[in-house]
This record gives sequence, C-alpha cells and structure tokens, in this order.
Amino acid sequence: MNYQKHYDSLVQRASKRTLEGYVEKHHTMPKCMGGADEISNIVELTAEEHFVAHQLLVKIYPDNRKLVYALICMSGKGNSYHLRNNKAYAWIRQKCSMAQKGRIPWNKGKTHMAKEAHPLWGKPRSKETKKKISLKAIGRKEDPANLKKRAQAIREYWKNNGGRQHEQAVCFNCSFEAAKPNIVRHHNENCKRVGVAIK
Repeated sequence: MNYQKHYDSLVQRASKRTLEGYVEKHHTMPKCMGGADEISNIVELTAEEHFVAHQLLVKIYPDNRKLVYALICMSGKGNSYHLRNNKAYAWIRQKCSMAQKGRIPWNKGKTHMAKEAHPLWGKPRSKETKKKISLKAIGRKEDPANLKKRAQAIREYWKNNGGRQHEQAVCFNCSFEAAKPNIVRHHNENCKRVGVAIK
C-alpha cells in the first residue's frame, strides 16, 4: 500500500476545506523532521483524521522515534484517542520497541567514581562527629502552619479527584487533624510530636 499517497491525499483534502466544530492542527511536515510553525505547513483535521495522519507518518517513516512517540502519546489512557482496538495498540507498541533497538541508553558509557576513590570511603564517623549531628537535629521542627496547610491540600486533592473520603480524627498528643487511619498509625500512642500543639 502506498502510505505516502494516502497521506498526501488526506493533507490536500484538508487544505481545501473549512471545518466547523472541533478541529486539530497538524503539521504537514512534522516539526521533528524540520517542519516549520508556519500557516503553509499546518492543516486543520478532525480528531479521527489527525490520528490516522500520525499512523500514516509512522508507516512512511518507521525509523523515526519521535513520530512513534507522538503516536503513543495520542493513544494513551485518559486521552480522547485511547485505542480500544488491541491490534492497533499492539502495532504501536511493536513499533516503539523497534524504534528503541540500537539506541544507546542515556546512562551507558558514563564513568562513575569508584567507591574506593571517594574521599570518605572506608572512614567511619567518629563519636564526636555523630554527637554533633545528633545535637544539631534536636529541636528541629517543621512549622505547624506548613503541616496544616499540606494536610488541607491533600484533603482537597482527594475530594476533587474522587478519592475515598476517610473520617477525620484529631491526635490527642499534638492536636493534629487528619484522616483517621493516619492518626491511628502515626499519631496518638505513636505520635512523635508530643507537646507540639498544632493550632
């Protein structure tokens, strides 16, 4: 099948019409292949046509990783292009796998310092150093206002995103209010903030 011919036909048809309603802008020559952000390089497509256009581009240029990744993004969950056809999904995943072959991972070939070369390797901390670190940590407390603000933000997030709502409870040691499971697990008898009242 001549995928280039189908792609050119789709683009040409789109350039000679005016769509109403929901449209998506598509770069005729993809930006990853040097296409510009100019009106002459952009056409308006329906959502279905846009997806087909990217499928055709991957078939025309199967070795272009960026085109494959763009198609994967269009096929992702929570997106209007979420594929329900398992064959189409398998086809995209296989193309992604093929595009990865021969690519050198970002962390390959990098030299790391040998453990023995580190200046502190094999040198245990002295008792004096440990004591200094311990004394410095004593009395270090997070601002109660920040704790309350963070807890409120978490509650709002779960409330707005359909999360399970737990009964609220208050720690009898530090007066911190949170979901009952958290209070039972991290506060009351297990509270590490004894005497630190949060108002």
